[in-house]
Amino acid sequence: MNVSLLVSIIASASVYAALAVAVVLVYRSNHVLTFHIAEAGVLAAYVMVTVLDAYGQGAGPAAMALGFGAALATALAVAVVMHVVIDRWARPYGHFVGTVLTIAVATLLMGIVSMVWSGEARRLVLADGHLAVGGTKIAWNSIVVIAACLAAVAATHLVVSRTRLGIGMRAVANSAELARLRGIPVPRVLLSAWLIGGCLTALGGVCMAALSSVAMEGAVVGVSAVVAAILGGMTSLGGAILGAVLLAAGEQLVSVYFDARYSQVVPILALVIVLSLRPSGLSGRTESIARV
Repeated sequence: MNVSLLVSIIASASVYAALAVAVVLVYRSNHVLTFHIAEAGVLAAYVMVTVLDAYGQGAGPAAMALGFGAALATALAVAVVMHVVIDRWARPYGHFVGTVLTIAVATLLMGIVSMVWSGEARRLVLADGHLAVGGTKIAWNSIVVIAACLAAVAATHLVVSRTRLGIGMRAVANSAELARLRGIPVPRVLLSAWLIGGCLTALGGVCMAALSSVAMEGAVVGVSAVVAAILGGMTSLGGAILGAVLLAAGEQLVSVYFDARYSQVVPILALVIVLSLRPSGLSGRTESIARV
């Protein structure tokens, strides 16, 4: 395997991992599958490239920071709206209704992108130039994407595993009612899960656009992110990362050695194979209930 292909796999896996971890965080808290996550990322990327356009061709680090800040604010606004709609208004109607609402929001977000930007594909480069490794040139753009996504995923893991907020998230994931009885502020924990997921969504959307382009077609990455989370077991951050790596490797290898069109089949095929062998996912656990 050549270095360029390996870097391409790692870059795609990093983006999938960021989005898949966001899916898992929200699902662990309220058992709602977030199908709108890639659409929110696409919207954030369009907002960022619009800010950069205002600075012209000479956009520097300050413009990049401002553009990403605008993208982050957009994704966080979507996260807050989803928290209100799903965790407060729709919670009495069950998890299925919440999941359906995320599909409706995904359609709404794509409508906004189409109305404001007319679905026009735009270019977004986070870093110019190449790094020479032996006889191979690796784009700094890919290196920045990998570093940013891995740092975000690592930071999220530390928050979930080492902080009081993370303990609250795990308690709410086990039982929201018991967590409330133990004095854990469940609404605040749920909002925090959405906000952290929003940060990962903004980063994933921007990095996804940097690897390809800012386009409505980028929303298909959401399918891969959700599939990666399901492959990992829906409750494990590590499982989501593993699912993202396997999925990215499969898609990239199929694109290189067969045809890029066939790569779209990889997520569904991987889902069928893995869930046939392990219905609870790669790192999930199957619960059994028996009468005693």
